[in-house]
Amino acid sequence: MIMETNIRKLERKAGASSFGGAFLLKKRSGQSEMIEHMLLVLFIVVVLIVLIFFLSGWQVSQLELAKTQGVSEAALAASKTLGYYPGLVSDPYVFDDASLTALQGLDSFCSYMEQRVGREWFAEVSVLGQGEKKECNSLNYPDCNYWGFCIREGRKVSYSLPANVYRRQAQVFSASIAPRTDLAVLTAGVYNDR
Repeated sequence: MIMETNIRKLERKAGASSFGGAFLLKKRSGQSEMIEHMLLVLFIVVVLIVLIFFLSGWQVSQLELAKTQGVSEAALAASKTLGYYPGLVSDPYVFDDASLTALQGLDSFCSYMEQRVGREWFAEVSVLGQGEKKECNSLNYPDCNYWGFCIREGRKVSYSLPANVYRRQAQVFSASIAPRTDLAVLTAGVYNDR
């Protein structure tokens, strides 16, 4: 109250009755406008920060998806390449047991096939219906049912496809030895340790 009367007295002396009131109103409305602008800028900054976090998270998930698809495509390519590789098969997905046994013993086969299949590959061929798994080598051939190439521990992505194993030394019938073809499963893929 006292301040208002002093302002009115000053207004009368200056000759403008509304000068002081308008000045105070402008000062108060200027402060509120400034606070509104600050809140608006703060809101926009918060929205931009949330948007940046959302977009970066979305980008990371897209990169992970692309990596997963790439690993899956590499695993499928490995299984297809091995199913048609002339050193292992006589017909598509018909593996020759003698070739499998001979190549399993070679240490250089993994690095040789990396040029054709890709890095960090592995393959397993298992004959079905012959009981417990017996890994093939030159000592127990042909009395075996499993061949593994480049097998190690680790996370892996693989495809299992039906295949056959052509057995050169198989069944003896009356006076001759007849080769046979056994049902098998080719499991091939890539390691995904990264």
